[in-house]
Amino acid sequence: MTKLQIPSQHSETRSTDTMRIVFRSAEMPRDDGEESQIAATLKQCFDGMHEGRTYCEQIPQQRLLGYCGDRLVGHLGLDYRMIRIGEAIFSVVGIIDLCVVPDLRRRGLAQRLLAAAEKRSAAQDFSVLVAKDTRLYERTGYRLLAKADVTWLAIDELRCHGVSNRDLSDIFMQKPLSTKTWPKGPIDMLGFLF
Repeated sequence: MTKLQIPSQHSETRSTDTMRIVFRSAEMPRDDGEESQIAATLKQCFDGMHEGRTYCEQIPQQRLLGYCGDRLVGHLGLDYRMIRIGEAIFSVVGIIDLCVVPDLRRRGLAQRLLAAAEKRSAAQDFSVLVAKDTRLYERTGYRLLAKADVTWLAIDELRCHGVSNRDLSDIFMQKPLSTKTWPKGPIDMLGFLF
């Protein structure tokens, strides 16, 4: 049976050419204005979908934040969980709300955040995400599933609406982080979509 391993809850910083990547766990509340910076960045990147919050459906367990100087320019949420595919159980990291502010896009910053997330989550079987625009993810090894019969807890407007099930093969992506191969079979997210 696969074990879920969540990386250390300690903060770490990694510098890249133009962007410093900072790790935050949900248990590390900040009172230095970072929360409002996250909310503003998500609002700018996702056209107000988050309604001023630092999350869409749930607060990510961890975040990678990209800074240029003191300016928050990139965000990636991480959520760790077990999922069921057919009759097998796998550990996954869900990639949530990956974004870079519009004026700094197409410079490789999102790819750096994604690479840092994958490195941090290397103990998981797979990385999974939902994306309407799949180009970045396809370039970095993620694949759409030919058939993605997915069951998940539907959340909208911060309310549970029941359990949903449908084919998400046009938006559901996965990338192995281990030697395991994604099996065929229905996918039970055992929670909300990432």
